[in-house]
Amino acid sequence: MENQILDSDFTQKEPDTKIEYAGFWIRALASLLDSLVLVPVFLLMLVNFAFIKSLPLELFFVLIMFFYKPFMEFSYGSTLGKMVTKIKVVNHDMEKISIADALFRYSPWMPAQLISLYLSAELFNLPQFAETTTFIESFLLYGESTSQADTVSNVFNVLLLISCLFAAFTEKKRALHDMVAGTYCIYKR
Repeated sequence: MENQILDSDFTQKEPDTKIEYAGFWIRALASLLDSLVLVPVFLLMLVNFAFIKSLPLELFFVLIMFFYKPFMEFSYGSTLGKMVTKIKVVNHDMEKISIADALFRYSPWMPAQLISLYLSAELFNLPQFAETTTFIESFLLYGESTSQADTVSNVFNVLLLISCLFAAFTEKKRALHDMVAGTYCIYKR
């Protein structure tokens, strides 16, 4: 009995020839849907930015946006956008990814998110920011205080787009972040 259990652990899984990899456009649609899911959080961030001006609340919203993708892909194999489009993220064995895989896969988004977190902390700590009374004033102050960091963030966003474009041109439709993390986006069966 013990040998059967040990043997079953080491038997090679037969390759599944019915795997259909999710390409660039379906993944772009899933990403767009995820953006729509996060609109309420973004709107609450704007309300906080313009009127409440609470740094802890801002950090809470940024953390929600930061952990949404890796948490959902680790917990459910898909974000809400991927669920709607019927795709999921799997590892080399076509199984659920680990939390480390999910965070590693999300690593291209992290620099821009960390810059956003830093900019929020800097802005909310400016004495002039607390004194602004309109959204326009807050937005103009944000523009004055973040121009260099925004440029760095935009460079990371362009690199992220390039990473995603790999999915349009690789055989198994893997983005660069999939290759680095050892993951695949496939259609659910």
